[in-house]
Amino acid sequence: MIYYLITTPTVHRVVTNKGSRSPGLDEKPVTTIAQYKDLISQISSIVNNPKSYKAKLLKRLHIESPKGSGRLRPYPFIRRQMSPIFVLISPRTEELHDVYNYGFRPHQSPSWALGNLCFLLGNTRPNVGFRYVIKVDIRKCFDPIDPDFLKIKTPIIPVNILNSWLNCGYVYLKISKNIEPIGLGVGGSGLLIFY
Repeated sequence: MIYYLITTPTVHRVVTNKGSRSPGLDEKPVTTIAQYKDLISQISSIVNNPKSYKAKLLKRLHIESPKGSGRLRPYPFIRRQMSPIFVLISPRTEELHDVYNYGFRPHQSPSWALGNLCFLLGNTRPNVGFRYVIKVDIRKCFDPIDPDFLKIKTPIIPVNILNSWLNCGYVYLKISKNIEPIGLGVGGSGLLIFY
């Protein structure tokens, strides 16, 4: 039963994603039934034996910005393998998160933030103490973050999976085949930015 509850939404999440029909960085689109079955077997191996999970290398691309300065953007080799973990831990993390936290979280759009601001600031009851709004935008928050801090502050993700994400390394596409260590930061692990 647990297997079905995790695998079904995970596969649905991967195959209905906006970019699911594009070949992606590996130039291998998932379009046939055999490829979907292979995806299900990959996901079920993670669900059935999470201790055997090993993160794949990250790929980094040099993408030109509109101003021409360029920027490095990390992409995981197989991001869909993170999806079962997301399905498993997202209900618990939503329960633990701050109610008034908006950003990368699902169903926490700017319109929700505006609605809550209007309600809380316009409330005239004496026991409601909200009178100020603080806007915080942490620039490049995940680039210099300490991996040891993440290990302490993300107790929901299994330790071996978290270590695998933080230590997987990366390669520069079209520049070098050398495997580089991630060092500080999350290295574009994707899932950690939600927590």
